[in-house]
Amino acid sequence: MKKVITILFSTLLSSSLLAQTFYNDHFNAEVNIDALTATFDVKGKVFEGELQLKKMKSSPYHTVCFISSTDGLSTLAFVPQFDFRQNGDYIQELFILNLPIKKGIKFTLRNWGEGYSYSFKDDVELQTDYGNLKVGIDRFESELSRNERLEREKARAEKRNQFAIKTNVNEYIDVYKVKIGSYGGTNVSSLDFSAKLIVTEAGVSLIGDFLTYGKISGTFKRDKAILDFEEGTFECFISTGFGDEMIVRLNQEKTAGAISRMSGNRPYDTTTFTILID
Repeated sequence: MKKVITILFSTLLSSSLLAQTFYNDHFNAEVNIDALTATFDVKGKVFEGELQLKKMKSSPYHTVCFISSTDGLSTLAFVPQFDFRQNGDYIQELFILNLPIKKGIKFTLRNWGEGYSYSFKDDVELQTDYGNLKVGIDRFESELSRNERLEREKARAEKRNQFAIKTNVNEYIDVYKVKIGSYGGTNVSSLDFSAKLIVTEAGVSLIGDFLTYGKISGTFKRDKAILDFEEGTFECFISTGFGDEMIVRLNQEKTAGAISRMSGNRPYDTTTFTILID
């Protein structure tokens, strides 16, 4: 038995190189290939301890990974799609049998795909409306990949925090009646171009009959802004209207502002307005 495990481990080791620990966020899983240990939490049931690897001698010839539940009454069986390659992997199969580990291994190898009490592929909570698994549910991250992702998330969180502080966005959340001063490079201040400016926690909308589609809307680029954050200045991804990005500027007195489409870090096609006081 020890010899079989050693051979299987050597196969995994050759493909995983230095990436020995893998993580799956949905199942709060940690698989340590070097130590042959694993932890999973599936629907509140915890599986933890020795990772036992068994090679099937008949179709579909999987190398199946087994872990016992902490109460010893159930067995978790899962199959990595690529035998834990260095840059990450995916869960091909994952199911639970209401049998202790020795019986669970024996039953699974003889009756593949039968007798399980839970299968992640049958879990409707994990599926999209089209019956596919939701993104990320089945992903195993290598330790390096996970650390890099966490660093990126930390940097984005810090930038979102700086966005909130430096733009002072909460002080500008409101619905404003505005009069358009210039539009499309033309001074229209003598005309009755009125509109409504809406600033929310998510983004900005300018609504007016003179606009194509009746409005231009965008969501804040909280963690991807190109320019330095300034109070009353908000970069946005355009969700309604022409263009990909825009920048919205409001003065601190909240009496005037402008919206410009963006090309890289350069504004163009600026609409200016004054804010009407009731």
